[in-house]
Amino acid sequence: MTPDKDTKVVEVILKYFTAVHLECPPQIICHFHFLRALGNRLFKYYERCLKSEKHVEQLVERCINAWNRVAIAYDVHGVLKRLHKSSYRLAKYAEILQEREVWFKKARQALRWKNGPIPLSTKVRWSDGELKAARKGIDAFLEEISSNRKEGLAFKGKRSHLLRAFGTIEQTFTENRERLLAPNVEVQTPKGKRVIKLERTNNGVEQDFRAIRRHGRRLKGNKDVEDLVQKEGVGLLLLLNMEVDEYVKTVYGSWDTMGKRFAEVKKESLADVEKILDGSNR
Repeated sequence: MTPDKDTKVVEVILKYFTAVHLECPPQIICHFHFLRALGNRLFKYYERCLKSEKHVEQLVERCINAWNRVAIAYDVHGVLKRLHKSSYRLAKYAEILQEREVWFKKARQALRWKNGPIPLSTKVRWSDGELKAARKGIDAFLEEISSNRKEGLAFKGKRSHLLRAFGTIEQTFTENRERLLAPNVEVQTPKGKRVIKLERTNNGVEQDFRAIRRHGRRLKGNKDVEDLVQKEGVGLLLLLNMEVDEYVKTVYGSWDTMGKRFAEVKKESLADVEKILDGSNR
């Protein structure tokens, strides 16, 4: 699963596991990160509002800390005055956000997510029947988007923001459709064929990253751990694997022979590791 659409890990896997990748499903994109990326594109103005709000808070805080500085008070007054003058535009943008939210909720429903104060995926894994239903739901949603786009084109200048939103939603779903609907994997076992239901979101790696963030917060005593995770995330995940005895046995043989195995690592392999790290640290 590649929530950030990075392909470096996939390139390395395909290089060293050529006999295996033929049986693997298409590259998967995490549904949560897909929806988050779509939301970021639909609600860019909301982000600007949050930045403005933070700017006002900083000015007010400066005014409180240095209340006798008249210049700072004028700064606060100026910002509030500009907000007042643009109140009509803010009201207009609020309406735009509300209209776009309607279609964003439909996008979540197409991926079988609940809408509410805390939108959640109904299921991490889908059966083949649920996958078929999801495919049908996404197709119906895209048809509705396409129909509304055509209808909106007849009203030039009116609600053009919705036309842009429709285009964004349609493009995003179309480009990622195969990764959103990657088929489950069928494997042969001693007891016959078995279907492995793929994790559509909240997979093991994502859970491990959350564990890393929690551990980082405990170490630093605050929430500012993102730089640490982005810089050392890959290495920290590998360290978590050391808790799995089967992993240590398969990769290193044993703890006693670990140093010897590291000494046998080739330069080409190290170069591939650099690719992974470069991709994760961008």
